[in-house]
Amino acid sequence: GNLPEHTYTFDFSGLSFPSEEPKFEALDKENVLDEAQNGKGTNELQADIVGSVDASTKTVTVTGTSYYVSGWSGFHGSDTKQQEGNFVAYKITNPANMPVYLWSPTEGKWKGTDSEFVTRIQNQTNSKGKIMVGGAIDENGAKTVEGTEWTIDFNNVDMMKEGDGTLQVTPVTGTVYGKKGTDLQSNISTTRKTNENKVTTITVRGNSNYIPVWTQFSTNPDYQKGHYLALKLTAGTGDVIKVQGGDGQEKPLTSDGIAVFTLNQMVEDNNFRRKVTVTPKAKEGQTAEPKTYYLDFSAVKRLPAEIKKVTVSDGSLEGLKAIYKDGKIVLSGLVKPMKDNENLFDDAKLKIDIGAGEGKETEVTVRITKVGDKLEASATTTVAGNTLVFDTSMLIIKNPDATDVAT
Repeated sequence: GNLPEHTYTFDFSGLSFPSEEPKFEALDKENVLDEAQNGKGTNELQADIVGSVDASTKTVTVTGTSYYVSGWSGFHGSDTKQQEGNFVAYKITNPANMPVYLWSPTEGKWKGTDSEFVTRIQNQTNSKGKIMVGGAIDENGAKTVEGTEWTIDFNNVDMMKEGDGTLQVTPVTGTVYGKKGTDLQSNISTTRKTNENKVTTITVRGNSNYIPVWTQFSTNPDYQKGHYLALKLTAGTGDVIKVQGGDGQEKPLTSDGIAVFTLNQMVEDNNFRRKVTVTPKAKEGQTAEPKTYYLDFSAVKRLPAEIKKVTVSDGSLEGLKAIYKDGKIVLSGLVKPMKDNENLFDDAKLKIDIGAGEGKETEVTVRITKVGDKLEASATTTVAGNTLVFDTSMLIIKNPDATDVAT
């Protein structure tokens, strides 16, 4: 017999498709373009680079600071003009994992499909570049399959220029001596004021985090912990920057422009100012006069270390237990008073772990006293900026005649 005919409707309304909208991310690498000898770290190229996406206009607007770079043969091996200018290193991805291509205005073709790019802003028409998400290109960089084109707008990037000795100061966000700038500091900003003698004071504000151990910064143990600030100091191409160290001597800044300042020494010396001189590149037949700056760190807030754990040291007050909770050291247990004075107790010994590593905890002596019917605890020392606060509500006086056997 004949089979009955059935009609089926497929409903795809419940399906979701990953977005092809590009995601912009600034690169943070010690060496871009994979050039072992001629590469540049992103710290040398830029700071605070961010890209915001507007799907309605198919535009990625880039903001932040791009330093002026010269003699970068890693970017272009033969054209000296292409070796200098303002560069931005970034990564473009998308949730759909579609290929991303970058338009090269100097070569007149599409390049890809590497998601990491370095763009010379001066090469872009009206400081605007373009990418293509999806599609395909041939071996000559010609488009063979249409994708979605997006504009990358660099007009809002603060581009440092070849200067006249003007010092620019920006916080380091990338990696320096094995630590990220964001691990060292936060919310760093600067203001400047120039006096009648043309000496400029740059006041640095923000937070400096406590670093419990930083062996890569110095071989001297005295400088391997404490508070630091990492700043990028730049001026014009060919300008010479010298920075005053803690010993009062001025030394030329390294080629990456990064200076790390130790706040602990400033506290010890009660001197929060560091002198910086910038000598512009002299024109032929002329002598350039240096410009004087002072970096003032007195407004930087030195944050205390994070207490990770508190334990009782061996040989401490018998019966004492300790934990760290909600910003307080909670003491508990049954503790015996001294035989000669029921209001006094042997000192407690605690180990405070602030992340310096096993065996490197800070030892603190805690005085236990009886006030009325309660016990109180106090410590005369601070630990890496922390004033120790105690909770003794669970600490109980043990009767000298009592035993530990329940009946």
